[in-house]
Amino acid sequence: MAQITTYDPSKARAYRELSKEMGAYQQKVSDRFKKCQETGDLATAKNILAEATLKTQPFMDLQRELGATGVFLAKYGVEVINEHTILFVIPKGTSRISILEEANKLVQERDGRDLIHPGYLSSWQKDKRFTKEQEASKRLCIDGHVQGGDGKTRTQQEAFLGKEFRMPEIEDLAVAFSLHWVATGEPLFEWYVKHDEWSFAIRCVGGALSFNRDGLGARAERRLRRRRRGVGVSALVSPE
Repeated sequence: MAQITTYDPSKARAYRELSKEMGAYQQKVSDRFKKCQETGDLATAKNILAEATLKTQPFMDLQRELGATGVFLAKYGVEVINEHTILFVIPKGTSRISILEEANKLVQERDGRDLIHPGYLSSWQKDKRFTKEQEASKRLCIDGHVQGGDGKTRTQQEAFLGKEFRMPEIEDLAVAFSLHWVATGEPLFEWYVKHDEWSFAIRCVGGALSFNRDGLGARAERRLRRRRRGVGVSALVSPE
C-alpha cells in the first residue's frame, strides 16, 4: 500500500539498523576506554575516541537529517499505511505512557499545541494499562476508523467486526493515534467536523477515544449514544 508518512521510511529503517549497531559499538568503546584509564594508557585512549568519532559520524549525520520527528518515528518503527491505518512497534521495556509523553512533548515543541488533553494525560499516568512496561517487543497494525462501522451501538460494531477482527485496547489505540498524528498531522480517526477540529469518536476495548482542539481524550459511552453518527470503531489488523 502507498505510504503517506511525512518522513522517508527508508532513511528511518537505516537509522534503526545503525542505532542497533551503534549501541553495541559504543559498549565496546566504553569497555576499551575504561581499560586504558585503568592502565594509564592515555595515547591509546585518545586514539579510541578519535576512531569512535569517525565511526559514529554517519549515524549522527542521519540523525540530523531525520530531525526530531523522523528519529521519533524511526524509534517506534512507524509506517503509515493509509489515512486511518498505522503499523508500529512497542519496544521491550517501553510503557504506553512513555510513548504518549514523548509524542506530546514533541508536538508541543513542533506545533505549539497539546496532542493529548492534559487532564487525560495526567489520568493515564496513573493507569496501570498505560504504565505497564512491554515484556517483549510487540508489532501492531491498527485501523483507527474501520469503514462501514459508523453510527452503530457497541454490540452492533462488535458484530460488524465479526470473528476475523477485534478492537484494540484503549492504551494501544491512544499510542496509534499519537504516532499517526506525529507522522501526518492528521487524526487517525479522521475528521467528523474538520473546521472545528472534531474527530470521529472511536470505540475500542476499555472505552472510546476522540480528538478535538484540546487534544486526545476518552469519551463516556453515554455521551456517544447522543452523537451516534459520529461514532466509529477501530480494529487490530494483521501487520503482514
